Formats: sequence, C-alpha cells, structure tokens
Amino acid sequence: MSSAIFDYVRRTAREYINYEIRKDIKSETGISTHIVSIIFEKVQGDLIDGLISEGGGLTVANHSCKWNLKYWLSTEKSGGFDTAIDPISLSDKAEKLLEKLSMTAILSCNVRVIEKKTVLTIYGLPDNDTSRSVIDDVYKVVVRPLWGDIDADELSNRIKTDSRSLEKKDVDAMLKELDGWTLEADTIAKTLEFGDHYETMNFVSLLTIMSRQEETSVGILANENSVKVYLKGMTVDNYKVARRIDVVSKTRN
Repeated sequence: MSSAIFDYVRRTAREYINYEIRKDIKSETGISTHIVSIIFEKVQGDLIDGLISEGGGLTVANHSCKWNLKYWLSTEKSGGFDTAIDPISLSDKAEKLLEKLSMTAILSCNVRVIEKKTVLTIYGLPDNDTSRSVIDDVYKVVVRPLWGDIDADELSNRIKTDSRSLEKKDVDAMLKELDGWTLEADTIAKTLEFGDHYETMNFVSLLTIMSRQEETSVGILANENSVKVYLKGMTVDNYKVARRIDVVSKTRN
C-alpha cells in the first residue's frame, strides 16, 4: 500500500502527501483505534525532468530527487471526556530491518516519540523503482501486523475525479465564470500571451505539472510568445482545471 502511495505522488508530480489509515480494535477494556499516517515528502530535485509514458507513468526518474518517508503510529482510546493517546512501539523485526537499511550508503532512519506518537522516518529514498521494495518491506513489518492488508484500490477511491458531462446551460454558465475561454466543438480553449519565449516555455512547464497533478489531459499549442490551451470534454473536472489555469495565469502577469 505504501508503494502505491509513492507511485501516485511521483506520477502526479506532487511534493507532499499524507495518507491516514485507522482501524478499531476491540478488547475486554473497550475499543481502541490504531492510527498510522503515511507521509511522503520531496526534499530534493524536480520530477518534471523525468520522462512520461503515454499512460502517465514516470518511466525515467530524475535521480537527484530524494524522498523522506514518515510513519506516525499511535493508539487512541476514548474514556469520559478524555482521549488517551499512546505511541505504538516497533517490533523487533521492524527494528532489525531499520538497522539494515541504515547500513546502506544512501538511507538513514530515525525513530522517536513526538506528541505521544511513534515517528519513524526514512531519509533519502531515491526516486526510482528500487525504492518500492524498501517501502514495501517497511510496510510489511511496521503497518501490516497491526492494520492488516489494505486494499490498494482504496487510494484511488479517496482521490476521486468528477468526469460528469455538463449540460448546455451549465456549460454556458461555466464559460461566463471563466476568463477568456471559448467553446470549440466539444473542447474549451484559451489563448494566453507572454512577453517572451522564456516566459512562454516556463508556463508550458507549469501546465505539464498541473496536468499530471490533476490527472487530466491538457492540450498545448505553443508559439514564441503565446500558448493556446485545450481541455477536451465538458466535465466538472475540466471546469476546475480551467479555473486553476486562470488563477495561475493571473498570478504570473
């Protein structure tokens, strides 16, 4: 599951993601909730230098890019007006794996208790597929013993898109709210002007990142001092992307 989150954050060119899993555990003393927050944060490099396959996957990573992986582990138990929070200790198997990882030339690990939560951090994960095996190994000994196997489809279910087609009256209302977008067949389009070629290419790079983050197809026709943007389909998602492009273009003027 952790590697699925890693794949998602790399593919969408995000720099940070926090994914929380909760599981209620019944016992004779009541119900306790095991909580783990899985965090990936980019600390070096820029994923835009990677090559993108037709399916949207990052096939050639920028190897100067590094990631930190953090697990926040705790148990909550409610009683009266108070909620007791306790850290979840790592198993001997997990401790041995972390010791092994720390012996590598590129990784370092740290375990400490912060705000009554165990915080495990792995520093310096390279941006390549070999890191997936490290992430999966850590998940197996840290998360799985307490939370069990998590359905990988849960990640995509939590990050839903809205591909509903808009009716004609909704499209007309949408275009009135947007800045300079026009309807061309089943596509909405907008042309943006820039002061020079360098500024134009910077905006094209920004659109490429945005396309990956929003997981939508953004058509781009770039000239020396202008960019024409196309969004195919009258959908709720494309309306949101168009609004974001409007906001970004205004902040760059």
